[in-house]
Amino acid sequence: MAVRLKALREAGGLEPLSSYLAEDYLLGRRMVECGYRVVLQGCTVDNHNERTGIYAFLDRHYRWLGMRWRINPWSCLVEMVTIPTTWMLGWVIAEPREAPIALGFLAIFGIVDILKVRAVRGNRPMPFYTILLKPVKDLCHILLLLASLWNDRVNWRGHLYRLHWGSRITHLPAEERKTLPPFLFPMRMGDEWPGASVPWVARSQGSVEPASANR
Repeated sequence: MAVRLKALREAGGLEPLSSYLAEDYLLGRRMVECGYRVVLQGCTVDNHNERTGIYAFLDRHYRWLGMRWRINPWSCLVEMVTIPTTWMLGWVIAEPREAPIALGFLAIFGIVDILKVRAVRGNRPMPFYTILLKPVKDLCHILLLLASLWNDRVNWRGHLYRLHWGSRITHLPAEERKTLPPFLFPMRMGDEWPGASVPWVARSQGSVEPASANR
């Protein structure tokens, strides 16, 4: 984000946003309230998470969706009915004999999505298997979307917080540091995620503390 210092001061500075997890989004809203425009950059940036394991990937989206439910829940409700895989599954369940037709429409939606992503990537080709994996991604997203509705605890850089309305966060007392939903993440909050290249936290008598420099 690039913000003019004058506009930042008019918006109240960064200090009022220090207790919010989605401070970048809220800063943009404050800029609009002050009469400024939020403009997206015309070029894209490739972000390759080569060392991120599947659990860390799911945890990130679980945290983001938890914030979204508490910032704009209507967008989450609308998103639940705009995922093509949801409608295709309902179609197959209601009319099993028409499953080939439903799968055909799902393939079309997948190809269209891949073409859109390819256009954003500067017309660089996308691997074919991404089309096959799209329904899997959609199903994971639907499960995370539902589970994150009750998510009021987040792990951010090895520290545990309670998530409040508007994405405001407060430190969790040690006695309230419980586990994430076991059907999604069978591990303790604060444990190292499988596949993570850098340990986030160190353990001391059951508590979660910032990792030391030696570790």
